[in-house]
Amino acid sequence: MIRLTLQLKVTLLFVSIFIVSLSVVFFFYLPQVEENLQHQAKNNLEGIALNTAIYLEHLIEDDLNKITLLSKNHVLRSQNNTVSEKRDELTTYRDQYHTFDEITLLDTNGIVVASTDYNYRGEWKTKSWYQESLQGSLVVTDAHVILDPWKLVILIISPLKEDTGSLIGVVAGQIDLEHYWGMIDSIKLGETGQLRIVNDQGRILYHLNRSKIFSRISEDSPLASINSSGSGSLQYTGGCHYAYLCGYTSLMGDIIFNEAQWRLMVSQQESEILSGLSDFKHNIFYGSVVFCFFLFVVGFFVSQSIVKPILRLQKGMDELAEGNFKYIVEVKGNNELTMLSKSFNLMGERLKELTDKIKERNQLVETLLKQKDDFIHQLGHDLKNPLGPLINLVPLLKKHEKDPKYLEVIDAIERNTHYMKNLVSKTLFLARLNSPNIDFNFVPVNLEKTIRNILQLNTMLLQENHVDVTLDVPGDIDISVDTLQFDELLTNLLNNAVKYSKDPRRIHVTAEKDNERVLVSIADNGIGITNEQLSRIFGEFYKADPARHDFDSSGLGMSIAKRIVEKHGGSIWVESGGLGKGSTFYFTIPLYDSVNQQISNQHDEESIQGKVDMLLQSYKSVLPKEWDTSIL
Repeated sequence: MIRLTLQLKVTLLFVSIFIVSLSVVFFFYLPQVEENLQHQAKNNLEGIALNTAIYLEHLIEDDLNKITLLSKNHVLRSQNNTVSEKRDELTTYRDQYHTFDEITLLDTNGIVVASTDYNYRGEWKTKSWYQESLQGSLVVTDAHVILDPWKLVILIISPLKEDTGSLIGVVAGQIDLEHYWGMIDSIKLGETGQLRIVNDQGRILYHLNRSKIFSRISEDSPLASINSSGSGSLQYTGGCHYAYLCGYTSLMGDIIFNEAQWRLMVSQQESEILSGLSDFKHNIFYGSVVFCFFLFVVGFFVSQSIVKPILRLQKGMDELAEGNFKYIVEVKGNNELTMLSKSFNLMGERLKELTDKIKERNQLVETLLKQKDDFIHQLGHDLKNPLGPLINLVPLLKKHEKDPKYLEVIDAIERNTHYMKNLVSKTLFLARLNSPNIDFNFVPVNLEKTIRNILQLNTMLLQENHVDVTLDVPGDIDISVDTLQFDELLTNLLNNAVKYSKDPRRIHVTAEKDNERVLVSIADNGIGITNEQLSRIFGEFYKADPARHDFDSSGLGMSIAKRIVEKHGGSIWVESGGLGKGSTFYFTIPLYDSVNQQISNQHDEESIQGKVDMLLQSYKSVLPKEWDTSIL
């Protein structure tokens, strides 16, 4: 794993803040800007379509007015003028306005009376728009093709009446749509913009690419689904899968014959519309890379003002760890780190004072420990010496005494002397266990074999009390223990189970691995333990059954068991369902693989002062009065 220095972390923090801010712009703000630009572009394209449609309609309406004006010409309306005069009048009118490429005068039978060029070869009489004009209506035809020469045209037809109001024919002006298209070719929509005019049959009437004129829009194209009336905008995918935005509107709906409508559509590639935003994104990206580098350099130097005081504090901590309490951290500036440095220096001074006091206290503790060891040794010697001859003398007295009353007294003395001997031995043994100077000789043993050996050594005890022992201990569990102390632990727990069990007496011993430890349990079906007794069961001189006054129990067995387990790096506890429901003693011992490390850690954690407090608590009642323990 890569380990980052604090200075690099602070520097990266500066850069990260900028990157997060930039990410907010890219992922939240710019999409909104893009959406707004798309909406605005659709509105603009729709506006171009509307303005272009209005412009075209004005042009065509102007040409309508011209034909209407021509239909009022007295030369054309008079029956007295010759065909030649009428033709000259049509030619003069065409040349004057440069709008119509041909003007034709027809009678009511659809026969051409006069024409400027007479290039139109169509059958007039059968055309519905011609019949409509004979009814007195001003008509504009839909776009249609003339083949020779090929052109796309519309006709504007106006009825022709005499001064008396009688209909004498119609006058029709033919307009090449290229006349209009040339005027809107100048509308520029960037590199990808397209303007189309499509009629009701889906034929293209206008396109900048003239080769597409009068071709049909594919039925699969999204443009084919645009309504023939109204206006709006849409987004679609065109050729080569380019995304387009389109604004559209209808035109000529109330002008063209039979209310045929054209659709004017203005499209442009979305990428071109958003090219400014794309350039802005690229500029932000490249600018951000440069700025990140600049911010990294600036942050690196700025972070030094934060990191250097911390490094000085770190060096100070190392010096303190080495025991150099005189080390002073250099203090510069007036900020929180300066205050921390001052506090650190003050802490060093206080630690030096406390260290000096601890050294004095440790010397005193060592003195007390030596006095305690001397006291225990002397106490054992002083107690055992008088008991030894007494124990040897009592059997002789019993041998020579015949009086039953005196024999009872001698038996009482014998029981009490043995009890005193056992009590002294147990007390001294517990004192040695509580001593910090006691050393355990750990060796690897097999748990199952050890337990079976203890059961075999206590065979007579088990048989005399008719105890049935069941063993459920795997044979592959190895532990590291002091064999003498561990045998004492098992013996105490076994004797306790035998002592407090009841008929039929049964003891169940189990063991199982639990991570790096082994959990051992010894269960009996005895008198049970109350909740109050559970908290006191491992106390010194405590007996679970106060009614018992046997001389075999000193009340120290469970205290000794607890200390042995703790010295092995384990823990011990008892569980019971209550009075009359038996008890189960549990203890844990580290497995052979981890025992050395755990015991070492446990010994490191026990301070000298803690040991002294424990010893004083154990022997406070037996210390000489002249010893002054108030200093502790």
